[in-house]
Amino acid sequence: MLCTAGCELPKRIATRGMMFNDDFYPLSLWKDDDMPTTQLNLALSESRVLAGEYLNAKVLVNSADTIVVQSFMVEVKGIGRTGWVNIHTDKIFETERVYLDTRIPILQRGECIEMGKTQYPIQVKIPEECLSSYESQFGTIRYQMKIDLIATTEQASCSEIFPIVVLSRSFFDDIPANIMSPIDFKDEVDFTCCSLPFGCVSVVVSLPRTAYRLGETVEAQVTINNRTRKGLKEVTLQLGMKTQFEARSRYVELIFNNYRR
Repeated sequence: MLCTAGCELPKRIATRGMMFNDDFYPLSLWKDDDMPTTQLNLALSESRVLAGEYLNAKVLVNSADTIVVQSFMVEVKGIGRTGWVNIHTDKIFETERVYLDTRIPILQRGECIEMGKTQYPIQVKIPEECLSSYESQFGTIRYQMKIDLIATTEQASCSEIFPIVVLSRSFFDDIPANIMSPIDFKDEVDFTCCSLPFGCVSVVVSLPRTAYRLGETVEAQVTINNRTRKGLKEVTLQLGMKTQFEARSRYVELIFNNYRR
């Protein structure tokens, strides 16, 4: 993804945001009739995938016994959610949008998984229109891979959910030419107080363009003209992101703007 905005998962194995090795816990300790006898894990070829490309992964199964499969499937989902409560009216605004919903069967009913460790390679196409993974207070875009193994015994059946990170592609060819041209942002602060002119400070921030891809460095030139009698103690430059959330209640549709630094 809601990722990212962007968070990153470990490069090879991603399980609930934690890192695992290819090895599993010893299942010889799980021979009790009431304990699970199967472990699932997921090995990702990359920690993130671009929209429009294929996600390659391996489903790792470690079983203490031979398993007779009733259903063995991978479900890949990408869902965007946003919502908040209006503190003045107590109305709840929320909405949800599905960007990806794919199911991949690994084994058919009646097939067997042998005792020990087994790997099953899978590949899924991430649609080009998928947005980047994103996390914030008022909205998320999350992608996940859910592995469901239903066996003939309850101890051998298990289910695990693994988060994945998706990055959307950006094409400068679709951006208007005026956005790609250099631009100057100007501001000025006047320190006049009680009709006494103490001078002013003007700032000019120059950018070679206003559109950037993920991972690019934003190089800005800052020009400060201090026309006061005192020196400036501290000057900072912040890069912020403005996100627009749209949600609907039973009565009205509302657009909420959120700004983060």
